[in-house]
Amino acid sequence: MVRICGGLGALLFAWAAALQANDPDPLRWIALYLVAAALCAVAPYRALPLALPLGLGALAAIWAATLVPTVLAESAWTGTEVEREVGGLLVVALAAFTWTWIGRERKSRSD
Repeated sequence: MVRICGGLGALLFAWAAALQANDPDPLRWIALYLVAAALCAVAPYRALPLALPLGLGALAAIWAATLVPTVLAESAWTGTEVEREVGGLLVVALAAFTWTWIGRERKSRSD
C-alpha cells in the first residue's frame, strides 16, 4: 500500500510540476513539486535520512505561513493564485511529513 501511495504521489506531484509552466514564477514551483515527486517515488523503496522529508515539509510549511497574511488580507476566499499556492504548499508539507512519520516507524521497527 505504501508503494502504491508513493507512486500516486509521485505522479500527482510530477503533474503539478508540469502545470507550472505558465506560472509567473515557474522555476521555484517546478523545483518544489519535482522534489516532492522524487521523495514520493524513492521513499517507499529506500530508507532516506529523516532530515530530507522533514526539511522539505518544514520549507513548504514555513513558505505557506509567509503567504497566509496575504490570503487573510484579501478577506474573500475566491480562489486567488496566493490561495492556491498556500494549498499546494500545504499538500507538499503534508506529504513530506507523512514520509517522515513512515520513515520513523520503519526505523523504530528495524532497531
